[in-house]
Amino acid sequence: MSCTSSAVSNRRLDVGPCGSRHVTSCLAVVVILLLPLTVSCRGALRQDLRLSVVGEGLFDAGILTEGQIVRHSFVLNNPTERTIKIERVDAACDCTAAFPSSRDVSPSGLVNIDVELNSAGLGGPVERDVVVVYVQDDREERVKLLVRGDVRSELELSERFIDFGTTPRGTVAERSVVVSPRSSDASEGEPIDVLSVASSNPHVAVSLHGGQAGKYTVRLRILPTGQPGWYYGNIVIMTSSRFMPE
Repeated sequence: MSCTSSAVSNRRLDVGPCGSRHVTSCLAVVVILLLPLTVSCRGALRQDLRLSVVGEGLFDAGILTEGQIVRHSFVLNNPTERTIKIERVDAACDCTAAFPSSRDVSPSGLVNIDVELNSAGLGGPVERDVVVVYVQDDREERVKLLVRGDVRSELELSERFIDFGTTPRGTVAERSVVVSPRSSDASEGEPIDVLSVASSNPHVAVSLHGGQAGKYTVRLRILPTGQPGWYYGNIVIMTSSRFMPE
């Protein structure tokens, strides 16, 4: 009985290179092969994490009345394990302003980017970019946001640029512009009133006429007492609009 037991025990000790005597060396090989793969995968995953927009990165304000100011807050998420510092927020033009609620975005934290668009002086379809610039891993990164709208004036003008051409001194030159107020969603469907007009050039006289059938006429006249030379200026139309009173 003792001899049989010894023979069985000897056969178990001689099982292949991964037997009990070689278990330690086999495991060491497995660890050396897998460890670099694990580190490489985690490194690539972290590298792809960036400050990202929660929801839409585009805000469509729809139809705007010229002079109307719209505001919107975008939300950005920091999915990394480190604080991200916002260096600056760049707006496309002076009509757009943008401010972060915080310069430092904590790990897994959120930050608001408050954007304001002033439609004064704009017309038709407009798009304005807002770019959030931040530094991550010693590199400058950017998140682009977009504000869109269709700006419509409460006044329709027959002409926006008046050219008198060459006018001999001592003569009177006249031009007329038809002003048609129109209703908008912002004015709750009621057309605005034209109250008065004024000229920025002392050699150009202006007067307001009409008002019947919802239309006005602005008459412009170069005074015969004017000096020779080029005349430039603006005609200011004062209205009852709460967005663009002039």
